[in-house]
Amino acid sequence: MVALPTLGELGLLFALQVPLSQWWLARFRFGPAEWLWRSLTYGRAQPMRLAPRSTVEPSVS
Repeated sequence: MVALPTLGELGLLFALQVPLSQWWLARFRFGPAEWLWRSLTYGRAQPMRLAPRSTVEPSVS
């Protein structure tokens, strides 16, 4: 018989996933499974990293 996780264990897992997800999505376009799925769908490797942010503010005319 398999023991089910307790509510506390599930809460801890969720508490760890939120900051990890924020960190990941600040640097990459997709999660690893979505990247693989899109690459297989389009038949070529999709760009994974986000473009570097420009530190220069665009001028408004």
